Formats: sequence, structure tokens, C-alpha cells
Amino acid sequence: MTIIDLARSDRFEEIRQQLAPVLRRLVSPQVLRTAWQAEATRSGDLQSLGEPITDTARDGVVVRVPLRFERGTLTLVISMRHGRLLGIRAVPGGLGGAARVGAPTLRRL
Repeated sequence: MTIIDLARSDRFEEIRQQLAPVLRRLVSPQVLRTAWQAEATRSGDLQSLGEPITDTARDGVVVRVPLRFERGTLTLVISMRHGRLLGIRAVPGGLGGAARVGAPTLRRL
């Protein structure tokens, strides 16, 4: 299952377990749930997912997934290293690398 599938299925503990250990101590499943729900409130229901784009960055991987919601589009940016999540953030618009904004929503985790 993808991070998006897990979020849509309210399985935030499973997302948390994929975080790097240092982040896992700081981020609860409720923080992840609140962030997802805040984005859904702001943008509406998730309508579709675009094709993920994967890039190598330093010793990790960055995956960008375009998300189309009822009221706009976001790009989910997922950073990973050694199979662990280092960051999840949503940036406004299509595939982009805009700076992190907002907290404690998905826009900045």
C-alpha cells in the first residue's frame, strides 16, 4: 500500500511506522491524521493521483505525486532514505518543489 492509500484508509499508525526512528518519536498517528483531514477540509475530496516521479537526492530518494482534489491540485513530496520516510509534505499546484508551508498540516510534517 502507498502512503496515500494508508491515509485514505485511516491507517496512520502504519504510516508512522515507516518514518525514520528520530521522526517516529516526534510524530504521532493523530498528528498525521489531523494533517490529512486538514488538507481534505481545505482542498476537498481526493479525486485522482497522477503518475509518481522519482528522483535520487544525495543518499536518498524523493518521490513527487500529483494529487487532484475537488478544489485544486497539490503535489505530495515524499523523501526517503534506507527505506524510511524522512519527510512528507504537500506543495500547492502540480509537480513542484516549493518550500514547505503551514503547520501542522501535510503541508509541513
